[in-house]
Amino acid sequence: MRILHINTTDTGGGAAIAAYRIHDGLLKHGIDSSFLVQEKRSFSSSVYVHPQNFLRRFAKYRSMIDKLPVKLRDPLKTRRFSVNWLPSGIPEKIKNLNPDIVHLHYINNGFVRLEELKRLNVPIVWTLHDQWPFTGGCHLICNCRRFTYQCGYCPELNSKHYKDLSYKNHLRKQSIYERLPLTIVAPSQWIGSLAKNSSLLSKETLYVISNGIDTNTFTPTNKKYARKQLHLSPHKKYLLFGAIHATNNRNKGWDLLQQAINQLSDRDIEILIFGITSFKKPPGLKYPVHAMGFIKDEVQMAQLYNTADCFVLPSRQENLPNTAIESLACGTPVVAFDIGGFPDIIDHKHNGYLAEPFNTDDLAYGIQWCISQSNNLSLESRKKALATFSTEKVAQGYIALYQSLQRES
Repeated sequence: MRILHINTTDTGGGAAIAAYRIHDGLLKHGIDSSFLVQEKRSFSSSVYVHPQNFLRRFAKYRSMIDKLPVKLRDPLKTRRFSVNWLPSGIPEKIKNLNPDIVHLHYINNGFVRLEELKRLNVPIVWTLHDQWPFTGGCHLICNCRRFTYQCGYCPELNSKHYKDLSYKNHLRKQSIYERLPLTIVAPSQWIGSLAKNSSLLSKETLYVISNGIDTNTFTPTNKKYARKQLHLSPHKKYLLFGAIHATNNRNKGWDLLQQAINQLSDRDIEILIFGITSFKKPPGLKYPVHAMGFIKDEVQMAQLYNTADCFVLPSRQENLPNTAIESLACGTPVVAFDIGGFPDIIDHKHNGYLAEPFNTDDLAYGIQWCISQSNNLSLESRKKALATFSTEKVAQGYIALYQSLQRES
């Protein structure tokens, strides 16, 4: 059984990390799995690049060109909206690799033109790392629900027109999906329910299979030793927060976390933030903040989780964030709002705390409660990660799915 994963990159970003971990888990189970990307960042021999030869040097410009239909409408704004209209010639590359199943992940930044998928004659699995597959082009739906019937008047495009770019792209996807042998995988119950309520994917077969992590890498270690390695105090109480450009990404909720932090009463708390290289403390923030930089090494990331008493991810919308399950695997409880995929990760007051959505008073209470109960919550955090999110368990779920598709084809 040959599986070909398609993702824009093989490392960098939550979707790439989650996809590569699935691929790696399959390899460890003896499955013939390979990876096809537009931009290769690893040195793995199982990762192939398309396009090749001299065209590779232009790959980074494909994302810019793909965004032209959006930029022409609003040149001064950066929109999280993708069209995927550029031809790529990818079907020929896929046929040369001769997979039994093609597994799509994040295919944007001008990588895969959807129309080209109709030329494949194998089953297609698509894991939903964001909402783009079932919208007219946006990656984050926020409060919009037009994807449930017909996109148009797109708030992401600041559009005042019904038959705007999102409307046309919605119809385009609808026409393509009708002819594709699609099977959808949702990493969380939340994004699965959105997909089933969408007009684009409501008729497709859908499975829920979590993202996975290497629980041997992300594992509890001695907290005092971890702090000594990072030159942190053994006596402080550390609250960890982070993501790529954590304090500038509104969806990650740094503004909400600041409000919650200032309600805490424990004077020994300090804040660790990864995903930023420097931090200018805003006026009125009560506690010291340490910028931990961009951490690409998983061993170093695990060490950072182990320094913390709790990990806080106050996002406004999330699918199944890798950081939250990594934290649990290291025995560090997680505090988040009761939204998105967090209920799949956090068992309230067993391995963390689910705060009332966007209530910073409750978020503050949850942080204080988790810090005070950190030692008691650590064992349950680790147990949840082993039972639900290990790469072995996730790989077994995908193998069963692939085998069922092979029997049907």
